[in-house]
Amino acid sequence: MLLVEDRDEDVQILQLACRRAKIGLPLRVARNGAEAIEYLKGEGRFANRQQYPFPTLMLLDISMPGVNGFEVLEWLRLQPGLRRLVVIIFTSSNLPEDINRAFELGANSYVVKPPELEELEKMVRYLEGYWLKLNQCPDCSSGKKVNTMRLLLRSPETGHYFRGGGEWTDDPKLALNFAGSELAMQSALGMKLSQFELVVELGSGRISGT
Repeated sequence: MLLVEDRDEDVQILQLACRRAKIGLPLRVARNGAEAIEYLKGEGRFANRQQYPFPTLMLLDISMPGVNGFEVLEWLRLQPGLRRLVVIIFTSSNLPEDINRAFELGANSYVVKPPELEELEKMVRYLEGYWLKLNQCPDCSSGKKVNTMRLLLRSPETGHYFRGGGEWTDDPKLALNFAGSELAMQSALGMKLSQFELVVELGSGRISGT
């Protein structure tokens, strides 16, 4: 399991609950949204898949600084192969608008963090019993890169890359990959841009065109 959580206290409590519940799968942790994306892509310090295996499911908090959980989920659902990963929103928010947005972006489940350790221990047992034992998880290509080419959308005015949801980023690693993703292309076309650049990322570098 991959836990995406920025609060140390919440991480420690969940780790304790998993130990007490004797959960079979080890719990890996990403401390923010950008780190979660890096883990799922198997890049940077997460490049070693033996040490950081691709998760069977992801527990995703939505309230994080920088790249939040909604942005991680939106990015994930636009990635060929990776989009099939089971994602459980694990957050303290019970706001209807957050619940609705999570499911609109493709969450498989939405769980509000219980306040007591005993309740949390019971909850992780339920999660393991259903999602890891009863449920049949899809093949997510075991974290392997299913495309050697990435197609990015870049603004010629700012040099920023399209990341989805009408937002842009100066970090190409956080940009949406349009190669093989119909949803990503539909999102870009909906903005009706008068001018843009398509950047093709290959293993050796980038090629761009307007």
